[in-house]
Order: sequence, then C-alpha cells, then structure tokens
Amino acid sequence: ATDHGDAIASHGGHFDKNSHMSEEVMRVPYAMSWKGVIAPHQSDDHLVFTCDTAPTMMDAAGLSFRKGCDGQSLLPLARGEKAGWRNSLMCESYGHGYGCTIISRLVYKDGWKYVVTEHDLEQLYDLGKDPYEMNNLSQDPAFFPKRDELRDELRKLMKSSGDTVDPDWLISSARKTYEE
Repeated sequence: ATDHGDAIASHGGHFDKNSHMSEEVMRVPYAMSWKGVIAPHQSDDHLVFTCDTAPTMMDAAGLSFRKGCDGQSLLPLARGEKAGWRNSLMCESYGHGYGCTIISRLVYKDGWKYVVTEHDLEQLYDLGKDPYEMNNLSQDPAFFPKRDELRDELRKLMKSSGDTVDPDWLISSARKTYEE
C-alpha cells in the first residue's frame, strides 16, 4: 500500500491536498508482487490508477465483473503485454470536504496534463518539458489547440465513465485568465 501524502509546501505552500491536483498528489507509486506469476524488479510508466486494483484482484482470482467497471486488470502489463493499454486517463476530485465541495478533473494524455477545477484557473502542462508544473500553458494562444484537444478528451472520458458532472459546465466555470 502507498499514500500520496499531503503535498505540504508544494507549489508555493499548499498545506493539504484538498482539490490540488499537482504531480506530488497525483503520481503515486503502485507496487505489485506475486511470486511465480509477476517477474520481480519491473518498472512501467503506463497510465494506471486506483480503479485498476479491483479488476486486477478479480483477474488474479480468475473472476470478472458482471458489469463493466472503470479500471482494467494490471496483470497483462505485469506480464509484459503492453499493446492496447490506455493512452489517456481521467482523475477526479470533489475536494477534501471541510464544508465545501470543489469539483476538479484532470486528463493525462501523451505526456500532457490538463486540469480543470471549478472557479479556478485551467491548467495545461507539457510534463516532458515541465515535470514540476511551473509553466501553466493554458493561457498561451500557441497551446490553445492542445488545450482544446485535451478538453475534448476529458469530455470523452467523463462520458465513458458515467461521470455525473457536466464537462461543459465545469470547463465554463473555470477562470480563463489570471485577472478574473
């Protein structure tokens, strides 16, 4: 088991993870071990998330869900079967509570990260060039095509997961400039 911690003092002093979706909060190590089935000392950079845990356990038991679920079994990746794995991933947050709900979604795709949080500035990062997310490209007109592509990917992933939040509402609720 692992935990992403509280992101204390990351990105200018955020005290707790709340709805903050920085890499310090989102990138969590995932480790698996199964003697005789999973070769030891592997490392993999494919997009995985906690929703993959239940289908992986069901797969290991020789079972499957009767109805679909958001995750996929990680056993094919662990066996080296990389073809056909997801190329994008959506994560969601409703905040930490404390009497309020803050809706956030993010999408990873092809080394890029797009984050939209209600009433906050959209975020767009090229993680290959900016792994510490220091240069938000969402306001740079040169990157509007990439931002729009990832908005569309987010809409697609929200729909396919049955997300009850309207993606167009969420995107329109986000601040578009630093001045707002």
